[in-house]
Amino acid sequence: MYTRSPQFTNVGKMVAHYPTVGAAMHEISQEEIALCETEEEIVNSPSFACCHLYRKCSDAKHCVISDEARSSMCAYRENLEKGIIFYGKNANGFDAERYQKILRIVESMSPERREKLDRLMMEYCGQRRGCSSLVVRKATAEAVDELGLFKFQPLGASLATKCLFSVLSKKIKAESPESYKEFDSFYKAFTANQPSSEKKATGQKVRAFREWLAGPAASIRDRLAEPYRILWPVEDTRLYVEELWFDLYGAAWDRKLMAESPLKEDGLSA
Repeated sequence: MYTRSPQFTNVGKMVAHYPTVGAAMHEISQEEIALCETEEEIVNSPSFACCHLYRKCSDAKHCVISDEARSSMCAYRENLEKGIIFYGKNANGFDAERYQKILRIVESMSPERREKLDRLMMEYCGQRRGCSSLVVRKATAEAVDELGLFKFQPLGASLATKCLFSVLSKKIKAESPESYKEFDSFYKAFTANQPSSEKKATGQKVRAFREWLAGPAASIRDRLAEPYRILWPVEDTRLYVEELWFDLYGAAWDRKLMAESPLKEDGLSA
């Protein structure tokens, strides 16, 4: 059982004690039920996919709303009755042994590695919930790779689209003025055969800059992108990422506590 309470020491003043893995779910209060079942709603509401109690229903393996009229409108209820469960530790395809292995790896992490995991989970599952990918530091990718929950690749060609043109171009100009002179020449050639009305079009220089980074300046781009990685969840691990979030973080996550992206921390994005 996981017992250590993580602390977000570098992202705000927060010392939170999270529920241990395997802790019993609290009973559903009448207030929670009232959120989704008033007589007027029951009469006027169309059917719905699921409600805010979907995890409790998944844990119970049946709809937990006591009012049958409201419950009968839930599409997820029909799945539960067929034994089709999408969420939680009862989800179809969830491997409890595999999840326990993930928890043991988390438990064995050094404080430095654990801090990187905490920040990653807070950003990926909390403030950017539902995103398909995320930019992280190379050190973060290395710290959490053993979990097998995510895949990573160098930021590389995506650098130009992830960073602000004004900031990235100034950075290159400051660090390598000779290289930036090459871009000036590239830009002149880029616009040479275009009508004068298009040469001043918004975004023209940005497009030229991105093409320059993708071609002649690819080595500069890759050097600047080296400290970063793009993260995606591994296809069959979404259930485990979700459980890790709810077991160790979700219940105590302070929505006012934000983990900035590394590009923003480094002044490369808004």
